[in-house]
Amino acid sequence: MIPRFIFQLTKLQLLYLSSNNFSGVVELGLFQNLKKLFYLDLSDNNLSVQDGSGNSTFVSIPQIEYLLLRSCNISTFPNFLRNQEQLGQLDLSDNKISGEIPKWIWEVGNVSLNYLNLSHNGLQGIEPSPHVLLSALQYLDLSSNKLEGSLPIPPPSIIFFSASNNSLGGEIPRSVCNAASLTILDLSHNHFIGRIPSCLGEIGGTLSVLNLQGNAFNGTLLQTFKEECNIQTLDLSENQLEGQVPRSLANCKMLELLNLGNNQIHDTFPLWLGALS
Repeated sequence: MIPRFIFQLTKLQLLYLSSNNFSGVVELGLFQNLKKLFYLDLSDNNLSVQDGSGNSTFVSIPQIEYLLLRSCNISTFPNFLRNQEQLGQLDLSDNKISGEIPKWIWEVGNVSLNYLNLSHNGLQGIEPSPHVLLSALQYLDLSSNKLEGSLPIPPPSIIFFSASNNSLGGEIPRSVCNAASLTILDLSHNHFIGRIPSCLGEIGGTLSVLNLQGNAFNGTLLQTFKEECNIQTLDLSENQLEGQVPRSLANCKMLELLNLGNNQIHDTFPLWLGALS
């Protein structure tokens, strides 16, 4: 178990206990005496982290800036997060959280939250929330859950966005392209339909990874990729795409991986891609 003396180190600021073999139940209320603690990482142990919902001690838990609780056998969103106003990074991935993502989670840290990882849980939906509360969010990982419905649109500040391995469907709205700094977009293995928005080709100046594998996109690609781009990885395999390989891909000087397999593309072999370094 985590030695009890740690919870009496009142001047402690950073606590890294990740990737060990610690076991037992950890009540987050035990950290209430560590007033200067701003970095807490309990990830990847054999711990069961509990927040003791209803316990008034949570008001006095320190204002943490980095909270990493990956693989901590957490079954609900920790209630004490409601009182965190300075949280910048929150990792609750690889836990046992089910149901909907609560509306208040987007308000955690007010506008300081820039990293949120909720991947590898059993989440099924998202309560609606104004995106203005996420104005600082740059990294959002919702992958490997059970999310249904339409695509949740990330804020314009987003750089990394993954919602892969869910059950999301419908068409991708053009508003996803409002993220002018978007670098990695992974929507693979969902149930998206319709045409790939042409605006995804238009933001190719920043986009380096585009993964739309394993959906039901149709139509051609000729109208999507028309200009020079920086896409290093382009995976559009396992869809229902038709037509030719866009010749404009020859302008993607950074292209390293191109996967168009398992579609309905009819073309000659793209030897012209050989000009790419």
